[in-house]
Amino acid sequence: MSFELKIEKSDWGWFLGAVSLSVLILLPTLWYGFGADHGLFSYGAWRWRKFGELPYVGIFDHNFPGIFLICYFIQETLGESVIAFRAFDLVWQICTALTIYKICVSVFRNYRAGLLAVILYGFFYLKLGPWDSGQRDGFLLLFYLLGFDLIRGTKDGDENFIRILLAGLLIGFALLVKPVAGLIGLVLMGMVWKSGTRLKLVHIFCFALMMFLPFLLVLGYYWLLGHIQELHQALFVFSRIYLGVLFMPMIVRIARMLLLEIFLRNPLILIGLLLYLFSWRLRRGNSQSLDWRLKIFALGIYLSYLSQGKFFHYHQIPVFGLLSIFAGMGYAEVLAVIEERWKVKQRVAILVMGGVLFLEPLVITPEIAQFFIRSLRVRPSQAHQLYPFQRVCSITADYIKSRTQPDDKVQVWGGEALINYLARRNSPTRFPSTLYLEILSRTNSELEKELTGEFLRALKSNPPVYFLVETLSHKGFGIDSDKQALIKGFPQIYQFLNEHYYLEAKIDFVECWRLKKNSRNIQ
Repeated sequence: MSFELKIEKSDWGWFLGAVSLSVLILLPTLWYGFGADHGLFSYGAWRWRKFGELPYVGIFDHNFPGIFLICYFIQETLGESVIAFRAFDLVWQICTALTIYKICVSVFRNYRAGLLAVILYGFFYLKLGPWDSGQRDGFLLLFYLLGFDLIRGTKDGDENFIRILLAGLLIGFALLVKPVAGLIGLVLMGMVWKSGTRLKLVHIFCFALMMFLPFLLVLGYYWLLGHIQELHQALFVFSRIYLGVLFMPMIVRIARMLLLEIFLRNPLILIGLLLYLFSWRLRRGNSQSLDWRLKIFALGIYLSYLSQGKFFHYHQIPVFGLLSIFAGMGYAEVLAVIEERWKVKQRVAILVMGGVLFLEPLVITPEIAQFFIRSLRVRPSQAHQLYPFQRVCSITADYIKSRTQPDDKVQVWGGEALINYLARRNSPTRFPSTLYLEILSRTNSELEKELTGEFLRALKSNPPVYFLVETLSHKGFGIDSDKQALIKGFPQIYQFLNEHYYLEAKIDFVECWRLKKNSRNIQ
């Protein structure tokens, strides 16, 4: 029996199975709340929508503008709630899983491999939890996969020229989300070159033009509005300094470079990958069914992950999306061997293998396991409050909202711009998250002095009604406590706080300092 399946009418049955499984597995992500990054990006989009203040002008952040555009779109179309964002991400990830299925089937001509890849990716994404799902890298993967699928079928002809343009535009959108997408663009241009089309130089030029077009349009927009300096400062000046600061111990960096932590949480992906790599069937006259471009593409995605220099778990989403494809084929090979040697019916073998893969959720962090046990009994909007981080931010936001007017300002010292977003209260500064200031304080750079001075001047000219000081640690950034960072690294700001504010309440890791009545007009 060959592992290659013929395309028959049953392909729709396999596809509907992939749809059903992706929805079933990924649906619980609706119950996830927001982490710090979600709050920051959502706040930036909200400030842009409500006050016309562009990212980098109204909010300082070093991330490329694509994520703010995504959040802007979500808020405009689905609303400003957490469930709106999670619903959008759910649909996006279902589309990602189905694209994984399509590529797996088209490359290996194996429906079972595609179905198993969907299961593996779905559980991988689900186990990321509230903090690491819904991140920029999760949005990137779909752009990458669609771009690859378009380039993979490129030949001569007008229709394929359109495929080149669309692929370039997709990678261009990805580039707006993260600059590492440029490396994927180079990989795809290399595939165009190797495709042997008559007009390959023209195709490469057009691909590159479309890839850079979205970012060039954004640059032009900022230049026309006179805000190119703010964009340059955040995206290039700060990012250059930020990339030079090491936060993680070397042993942790090496482990994450090798993907060890995520492999331990997703052992069935690792096992499936090993089955694929060492499968004797794939080396026994069936190599023509494989696609070298998929391997090169996977290598390019892994190199783009390494090029970031910061190895957070969500950075690995595109890598594991590709590994799920190979792992799915590895398990499909096992099915083929079982059917050959033990004469097991195909349906029985698939059910057994599917049952084994559904054991994957058992390997889960205790934190996420506890969250699921408590949250799946209630509606998604209620479950968001069961996520400890968002619960504290929500309680604080409600406290602030009930004691302020819509036009009052609220400043957070720490990384939780989510409080501003949930309370719908603006910050008087460009820094709803002061993590960037805390990181810069370790560099003694000119930018650190410039931004700290800007922050203090903004506080004095428009003192917030509440100044919220967090006591959280941010081990990933080498910060033991936001409050201690304030006391030790920013004495002038801490002096300003003590002179003009008094501690009114403490809500878990958030201290609520309120402006004194005699400090309304600070000179």
